[in-house]
Amino acid sequence: MEVFFTESTSLMKKMTNLVQRFSELSGLFSSCRQGMDRSIEEQLQNHKVTVEELKKKQREHFDTDFDE
Repeated sequence: MEVFFTESTSLMKKMTNLVQRFSELSGLFSSCRQGMDRSIEEQLQNHKVTVEELKKKQREHFDTDFDE
C-alpha cells in the first residue's frame, strides 16, 4: 500500500507540473496571439488611412481636371 501511495504522489506531482507547463504555454500563446492581433489591426488601420488618402488625392485630381 505504501508503494502505491508513493507512486500516486509522484504521478500527482508530474500531473501538476504538466498542468502548470500547459498553463504557461497557453498564456504564452495567448500573448503571442494578442500581439499578432494588435499588429494586424495596426496594419489594417495603416492600410485604411492609405486607401483613404489615395481616394482623396484621386478626387482632388479629378476635381481639378474638370475645373480647368
